[in-house]
Amino acid sequence: MNILNTAYRMTHELRTRYRRRRTQSILEGLPSHLRKDIGWPARDFDFDANHCR
Repeated sequence: MNILNTAYRMTHELRTRYRRRRTQSILEGLPSHLRKDIGWPARDFDFDANHCR
């Protein structure tokens, strides 16, 4: 059972990272005035380092 829990946790973590990177990419693809309206940070914000540990 422990191996299955580890595999599930790893799969969940990878899926979460993929979704965050995809979301970041979509948001970065928006025009700058829309990103500013929704409060999305500038490109120098390191999304992965702060959120995917």
